[in-house]
Amino acid sequence: MKKIATLTFAALSFILVSGWAGWEYINRNTYEFTVDSKEKICNNNSCLYMVYGTEGEVFRNEDEFVLGWRWKTDSASVQARLHVGSKYSVKARGLRISLLSMSPNIIDVYKVSGN
Repeated sequence: MKKIATLTFAALSFILVSGWAGWEYINRNTYEFTVDSKEKICNNNSCLYMVYGTEGEVFRNEDEFVLGWRWKTDSASVQARLHVGSKYSVKARGLRISLLSMSPNIIDVYKVSGN
């Protein structure tokens, strides 16, 4: 009986985590914000960029290598195009869940004209 409960828990956990990861990945939105600050965070051989908006928006900007989906390999170029004080419209994938330190990943950036 204990073995069945353990297997059931493991199966349900797997389904929940898989579903959540899939939902986080396919959730795409467009945001418009003014850049307040940005930073580069490196650990070992891996780096990611963070972008912060003037109204508390938080985005990550990192490369993605997921088969079957659009690959993103221009994070450094995207980060260089973002300027503090300028307003942008960005397409991003993912969810903002501060409890888990999750932020949408910027996919495309467009400068809002007149800024």
